[in-house]
Amino acid sequence: MARTIIFSDSVYTDDVNDPALNKKIIDYLENEKKISLGNTLSNCGGYQTKPVKDETIIKPIFKMAVNLINKDFNRPHVHTDSNLSGVYFVKTHNECGNLVFDRNDISMEFTNNELHYKDTDSWSSYSIVPKDGLLIIFASNMKHFVEPNLTQQSRVSVAFNIRIENGEES
Repeated sequence: MARTIIFSDSVYTDDVNDPALNKKIIDYLENEKKISLGNTLSNCGGYQTKPVKDETIIKPIFKMAVNLINKDFNRPHVHTDSNLSGVYFVKTHNECGNLVFDRNDISMEFTNNELHYKDTDSWSSYSIVPKDGLLIIFASNMKHFVEPNLTQQSRVSVAFNIRIENGEES
């Protein structure tokens, strides 16, 4: 029998780990914490900068924020007004909270297919363990959240959105 994969989503990952970029992000975050109360979007606690306008940190972005998570987490959410979203993990630790993607439709949760099929198309959720320098890019409409940081150490990440207009990045 022929198999046709439909409604499949992809998550792209790469190990970028750039110490100079990481230092610039940490310095930016520390400076912002001194001058601004930050944003509260999907974050439950922690600190998120207001949108970053520093093009030397990451260039092709349309919106970006630096997140500092202590014993905090992010609620399930999607990113609106963009095509692609991503996160770059600057500083992580064991048990600092996985990035979890949930299917946008809940029907898979009622089938128990993930008990019988090993391919990710049949799973209702997918987790990625953060590590320093890990870059993840995904479709903005993919529902996702970050689990609570169970350590006493901070996790630092950069969340960003890319909007494509007329076939080009905006």
